[in-house]
Amino acid sequence: MGFNPPPGWPVARGWDPPPDWAPDPSWPPAPPGWNFWTVDLTKQVAPQNPPPSPAPGRNGVNWRPVALISAIVLLAGVVFGGGFLLIDRLTGSAEDEGGFVAGQLRGTFPDPPTLGWRLDGGTVFEGAEFVRPDATSYQYLRPGFVDLGDTLIASAILPQSDRGATLVAVDAESGDIRWTADAGFKPVCATAVIDGLLPCVGRDATFGAAVSAPRKVSFLRMSDGTIDHTIPVADHVQFVEVRDSAVYTMGFHLEQKATIISRGSVDDLTADWERQYQSSRDGGCVGSGDTLFDGVDGNLVYTGNDAGLLVVSTADGNLMAPQDSVNLAVFDGQGFTVQTCDTTDPDIRTTSVIDTQGQVLRTVADSPYYAVEPWLLRPDSIVPYIIGDTAYEFATGDELWTAAGDVEPRSIIGDTVLGNDERGLAGLDLGTGELLWSSGLQTNRIELSDGRRVMVATENGLVALDLATGEELWTAAGIDAPYLAPAGDGFAEAEGEFIAYYPPTGGPSVAPGRGDVNPPSEVDGTGGPITKCGRTPQMRPVEYRAEGGALFVKMEVKARCPGGDIVSTDRLRVTVRDQLGRICSGVFDFSKDPLVLGADGAETTTLELEFGPGTFSRHPNTLGERAGRPTESGEIVTESTASGNELVDCEDEGTSGGPHSADTVTREAEFKTRPDQSVGPVSACGSDEDALAALRAQIDADRPFVQSQLANRWVAQLSSKQPGLVAPDVDGRVVTWTPCEILQQHLRMRGQYPEVRLVWSDEWRTFDLAGWWVTVAGVTFPDPDAANGWCDARAIPVDECYAKVISNSSDSRGTTKYRR
Repeated sequence: MGFNPPPGWPVARGWDPPPDWAPDPSWPPAPPGWNFWTVDLTKQVAPQNPPPSPAPGRNGVNWRPVALISAIVLLAGVVFGGGFLLIDRLTGSAEDEGGFVAGQLRGTFPDPPTLGWRLDGGTVFEGAEFVRPDATSYQYLRPGFVDLGDTLIASAILPQSDRGATLVAVDAESGDIRWTADAGFKPVCATAVIDGLLPCVGRDATFGAAVSAPRKVSFLRMSDGTIDHTIPVADHVQFVEVRDSAVYTMGFHLEQKATIISRGSVDDLTADWERQYQSSRDGGCVGSGDTLFDGVDGNLVYTGNDAGLLVVSTADGNLMAPQDSVNLAVFDGQGFTVQTCDTTDPDIRTTSVIDTQGQVLRTVADSPYYAVEPWLLRPDSIVPYIIGDTAYEFATGDELWTAAGDVEPRSIIGDTVLGNDERGLAGLDLGTGELLWSSGLQTNRIELSDGRRVMVATENGLVALDLATGEELWTAAGIDAPYLAPAGDGFAEAEGEFIAYYPPTGGPSVAPGRGDVNPPSEVDGTGGPITKCGRTPQMRPVEYRAEGGALFVKMEVKARCPGGDIVSTDRLRVTVRDQLGRICSGVFDFSKDPLVLGADGAETTTLELEFGPGTFSRHPNTLGERAGRPTESGEIVTESTASGNELVDCEDEGTSGGPHSADTVTREAEFKTRPDQSVGPVSACGSDEDALAALRAQIDADRPFVQSQLANRWVAQLSSKQPGLVAPDVDGRVVTWTPCEILQQHLRMRGQYPEVRLVWSDEWRTFDLAGWWVTVAGVTFPDPDAANGWCDARAIPVDECYAKVISNSSDSRGTTKYRR
């Protein structure tokens, strides 16, 4: 039997393999009473080196808001209705000026989310349920987790038992359990890490559920969950938090009826200061006392419950607010607001506006309203405070505007105020109070935002609204767990029995706001203001062309907002698919030459996008109207009209540094055309199934030409590969050949040599081995020496190119001649 070795096979020069030679078949294929305090200065520990006040800004602060609420809705996210608002900001870092801020999703969701992974409690131990590792969640068995970026921390407990909790660290991307740990009976953990350590406070688990068990703060290594060290603490220490380079502990001493707060380090919890705040009197605001709050926000430390908070300075522990405060709202770099209640009538409330030094700027007496909560803002944002339906300048108290449309403001996100009108959720302009949109969507829970969209819980599931227009973008039925929060680059939902993660469907998020979008204007394509849309454009392939080893795709492009769009991102991923799988996927930079798209009714803009080597998986002769049909002359098809059945996904993975508005759409002719080349390597293969489907499509498209023009003639064979083969590529790089590698090599060769075709060894008798994808140059020769001469003239290595006959009229004997 003859053997046709694939190019790259180790063939010694001057040696012809015997007719029966073949590769070895064994080769691998291929607490109550926390309301009122006075400061006992005798208890202060003066630091040797007093720390400076932190700079304004969240800088990764985990902010758990303070509001008059019932315990049942503490972890709901943002709650509308019943005259109150709750916003739960989870840990997140404020990136550069255009990046996400604390509490915001790190990735975007232009399309509905799909499940990435699900982790069941039974994976940890039989009957386990997940609880967020904080005091209130343990009390009410509320599900949840702490988001540390790439890791989620949850507590696995056995309900209705005295079994201690097991801390579980979950890889946010994969859902794998990184480690489990014992950090006390019911550990309460910080929401940030310091020096690679996560501090958690809890009673010693060896004493079981005994309330007299000694307490400790355990510092767990995030790398493997082992306990680096522990620090014994007094029984009153119930909370621990990390911010910047400091560790804060806090709790209520029942016997002394005092709250004690300290600031220190991983080695000494009171190294900077420790302060005791004595309870002064009974009365004040009404609350259950069971919903607990503790945390650090900007230059404030706060602790207490829903009936009263203690708010002190991070620098020295001095009181920053009246002793019996509730409903804390922090305005970074400006100050904060709180409410206090009359001791004889808790319904009589006073709102205090306080600066960053703890000085009361002004008060609003006998008002049932507290300040609208700033939810997602850049750290340097200067925003008004809003009480009731009126906005005031923070520093002066000057009235700025009254909300339009009978909207009751509830929260601030970027440049937009969210609230309710009689129809449902509505949006106001933060600068003017003008009504931007009224969605008609009835909801009491705003859960998440990626900066351009807000996601709300409804009876039909999670619904995403465009922040600029209020348009409903998508609905994800079935996502209705009581706990939804950012997790890793996406978000996760938690029930007691499981945690489920949903990865982003777009690129990285941007700072919250409408993206400088104005209300839609009447633009006919010949003039008028056009602004950034905040949504990726709509694209439709028109034509494909192969040239110079690249695939050029002519696209019709339209804005997805009524007023047009300016595309100026530096990374727009464009992926084209059809029923067989991926056609191409590339990333394009529009930052230096933004694309201006007209409004509804304007002429369609046409672009020609260049997908370079490695970013496409199909040749034009497998696409559209020309698929599988050669030209009349039999020549290779290098151009094809799109079929109209393709799908195009556009994902913004970058930042937009270009202009935010334009007066007109500039066109030299009917359409604006230009080439745009993809930047950075992006594999276009997708899965092995996609690559194999593309290879089969190429075989089917090339077969007519091979049968009519190449069969029974000498040709130059350029490659022969099968999945699992380990052999060098033409550049000497040793490759374990996969369907994607085989496909991409063939497509590169189509750009290098004339009339290249792909054949399948199973279809031709002159190949003795099955399962090989063979690339040949589509020119024929009168004899084998001429074919090998063609290889010589192009300086192709001898073991990469040689003479071959493709035929079904004879067997393999005499159909191969190697070069020497």
